[in-house]
Amino acid sequence: MNSLKSVLLIDPPAREPSQLNTGLAWLAANILDVTKTVKVLGLANIVCTLERGEQLVRKHVEIMNPDIVGFNIHCTTYQTALQMIRSLRNYFKGIIVIGGPHTVYANLSIMDDSPETDLVVLGEAEYSMAQICQRPTGQYFDIPGVIFRHNSQIIHNPINPRRFDFKGLKHPDFRQFGIKKIHLPYPISTSRGCPFHCCFCNPFMGGKWRPRPLEEVFDELEFAINTFEIKSFRLVEPVFNLRAERVIEFCSDLRKRKINLPWESGSGLRADFITKEVVEAMKTAGCTHIKIGIESLVPEIFKHINKGESIDDIKRAIQIIKKASMPVWGSFIIGLPHDTYQTAMENYRLSKELGIDFSEWSLLFPYPGTAAYEWMEKHGTIYHTIETAHQSALDSANQELVNVACDTPEFPKEERIKAYFEINWKSGNYIYSASAKDWKKAFSIMQGIFQYDPFRLIFHMMRLIKLLKRRKRRMSQQGEYYEYNENAY
Repeated sequence: MNSLKSVLLIDPPAREPSQLNTGLAWLAANILDVTKTVKVLGLANIVCTLERGEQLVRKHVEIMNPDIVGFNIHCTTYQTALQMIRSLRNYFKGIIVIGGPHTVYANLSIMDDSPETDLVVLGEAEYSMAQICQRPTGQYFDIPGVIFRHNSQIIHNPINPRRFDFKGLKHPDFRQFGIKKIHLPYPISTSRGCPFHCCFCNPFMGGKWRPRPLEEVFDELEFAINTFEIKSFRLVEPVFNLRAERVIEFCSDLRKRKINLPWESGSGLRADFITKEVVEAMKTAGCTHIKIGIESLVPEIFKHINKGESIDDIKRAIQIIKKASMPVWGSFIIGLPHDTYQTAMENYRLSKELGIDFSEWSLLFPYPGTAAYEWMEKHGTIYHTIETAHQSALDSANQELVNVACDTPEFPKEERIKAYFEINWKSGNYIYSASAKDWKKAFSIMQGIFQYDPFRLIFHMMRLIKLLKRRKRRMSQQGEYYEYNENAY
């Protein structure tokens, strides 16, 4: 029997500091029993350049002398990860593994892009990575969802079509990140998967919806309260409210377990499953606001989204939420199939009529394998891959440098950028670089206000004061987003 292996898992640096990588927390917790030691280097959680990231990786490799180094890749960190792997291979002779959400797109091409990589793990990796840790090098022929090199061949084991449930999984553990306190809302999931097929959505989210036993969810929350001193939490899953009765049970059990923390659902809830009873339960259990995935309120655009619900469902849900005196958020997409500058601005006008308290607006990225991608291939032009396209406000704070993923003759990229900036500024979603100095942020915000919405200066001044007070309060009460154990980095 082989001796136990030590594993270093890495979340590469991102464009801007991001939230904790829950995938690596799940993975680390579930390979602990079959390894000598596991450590996670969460470089996406700190302000970290590629050069600094390479230095930290080398430092940890020298200290740990791991047998396996694994990289978790998202679309925005793929190229960074490949550069780090090239550097790593100069001094590391062990096994290099790539996993994470982006593998579903890059797939076999990863082996061409990164000849230094030994293994690619597709899909959910808790079980497959545990098997890899226990196998002799190269003996991976029966592990589903693994791509590996064998002699001069590349072996591709298909993903098991039956996705596993939560039975036997240990809950995520961020102690492997070197973290001792978490000041941001703690990320937690009560389910995986989504049974719907919206035209724009990442197909990696699709498939069977699998609920997690609520007892395990509450056990994880209590662990996080006692271990990381969390003060709030955030649900991170594609569809939290698929079953109204389960949402009500979740809220009731939160109170029974005396978990009195403010919380929110990061992804937009399904409007067609929102009821008065669900909203009241969420409000009573400490939910701070309800966010709905709306995308578009323009009928001729909405009918092509394939959400499986109606605009009337959305209007009804918002009325229920507002009657319960809860803040309501909405998420929207600019550039959906058949969209134009005129319909995008009409979408913004209709959103204002609904009385939404806060709205998020992103640029469409047509994920490969979606109906939006197929439509765009036929009717438009795709300029950027998922690795380089900009979608959200902080991807690019410079209007001249926005990488629009795609456009059509009816909605050219110049007009998409114009609509994106104009709508976000009018909504109070100011676009600036999070890593910029405060005075540069303030300057870019004021510049945008005068450019896009100068006649509502009082509204923006009041909003800016509110944002500054919130930021000052957060900084005084919480300090850094995470506190690390000594020598964690």
